[in-house]
Amino acid sequence: MTMLGPNLVCTRTSSERINGVLGRLWTDSNAKIVFPGRQERQQIAAKGDLDKVDATSLASLTAGNVAATDGLARLIGEKEFSILFHEGAGQHPHLHRGQRLILS
Repeated sequence: MTMLGPNLVCTRTSSERINGVLGRLWTDSNAKIVFPGRQERQQIAAKGDLDKVDATSLASLTAGNVAATDGLARLIGEKEFSILFHEGAGQHPHLHRGQRLILS
């Protein structure tokens, strides 16, 4: 068994598959960091330049961002916004929300 995040356990084979897919996504997307996380602010795994960022804080803030945006969506009559994009001077976080997963 392998720990992928707090309170999340899976088999070594599943962990290797998840890390393999994340590695390909990271490479193909040319992203600095790629991580799937649960909406409960639980980071599942991460690939990328992790020594330059606190990935746990990033996952928590990402989930909070999605939750706040969900509130905004409901206020204006939308069910949700599945894609969030922030444009900065040098960094451009792209958040994609699946059914129960956030991919940043």
